[in-house]
Amino acid sequence: MASIAEGVEKFDGYTDFCGAEVSRQAVAEFFSKLDGVPITKEDVFLTLGGSLGIWLCIAVLCNPGDNFLMP
Repeated sequence: MASIAEGVEKFDGYTDFCGAEVSRQAVAEFFSKLDGVPITKEDVFLTLGGSLGIWLCIAVLCNPGDNFLMP
């Protein structure tokens, strides 16, 4: 089983935009066992903080000209 620590040990300052593969695999395995729903590393997208995650969600879900409210 992979661990997030293994991904950090190999970190050289640059990684995939969606997160290190070994880290995404560890998250997928953890949540697959927790919820009983099979999750693969391709289903996991790790971001560098919450702001980037929110921005990516908005960029994917909203179209030009859409309005949305955010607290």
